Amino acid sequence: MSTAFVVILVLGIATLAMLAILVVGLFRHLKLLAGTLKRFTDEVTPVLEELRDGSERAQHRTDELAERRSKLGRAGRIRR
Repeated sequence: MSTAFVVILVLGIATLAMLAILVVGLFRHLKLLAGTLKRFTDEVTPVLEELRDGSERAQHRTDELAERRSKLGRAGRIRR
């Protein structure tokens, strides 16, 4: 075996080891991010449901007011 072959072989093995370490690190970060996303979703879901319910109540109230105004006709108009 020539010296150049041994140097290339050692560099290849070292590079492979570094890539393996990077893949393991990336996998750990992926697991961490997945857990954080799950926790975030669990914390945000109730707030989003509350906002949706409030929006539905507001829409219902707006529809009621529009219906009442249409029944009153022009007399139901607010004057400034």
